[in-house]
Amino acid sequence: MFYHVKKDLQFIVDSDPAARNKIELFLLYPSIHAMIMYRMSHFFYTKKRFFIARLISQVSRFFTQIEIHPGAQIGDGILIDHGSGVVIGETAELGDRITIYHGTTLGGVVVDSGNFDWIGSGKFPCLTEPDMSYNGLNYAKDVGAAAYATKLKVQWLRDSGACLSPFNAFMLLQGLETMSLRIERHIRKEKHLKESIGKEINIKLFWLQRYGFLGGIPYSCIDFA
Repeated sequence: MFYHVKKDLQFIVDSDPAARNKIELFLLYPSIHAMIMYRMSHFFYTKKRFFIARLISQVSRFFTQIEIHPGAQIGDGILIDHGSGVVIGETAELGDRITIYHGTTLGGVVVDSGNFDWIGSGKFPCLTEPDMSYNGLNYAKDVGAAAYATKLKVQWLRDSGACLSPFNAFMLLQGLETMSLRIERHIRKEKHLKESIGKEINIKLFWLQRYGFLGGIPYSCIDFA
């Protein structure tokens, strides 16, 4: 616990210009309080004590206005800027040294190739048996390769009422439009790192790969000559 708190404090000091000292951060920053409560609730969650885990997370939400599900996977060095109204769900996975700002929308996609044999598996009656709420439609038989995507659209979205707000739609679109530029910058940065290391340091590729400096590039793709 203390190790994680130390990492969070140090990252906030390094990242937030308004942060003056660690004592002030520990006492006054809701981000630190929320992360401490999350670590506690996550511990009970991993021990399958789900009720007490959720209880701690809800107490944290009441005091910090930050809701973090105990099942979320969160690394070290997290700054939730200002904090109010932030929700981190159960399936979220956050790495180390991450800043979460206001005005940010996190989205996801469902990737379905359409090649899975729903009928042959025998495990998904929701797709292989008639859906009486949609005129007896059998998704696997009547729709074929698009069975899963159709199920998402005509039933689950219908039942949940999920709908993007205009602002969230704008934020997601902005992220998609700038993705190619950001990916190009990441690639350029890794190439520069490769060239710099190749010219200045003679170090085994194993350790570069081990600690993630080369982003998973296969050894055969790297030439330091």
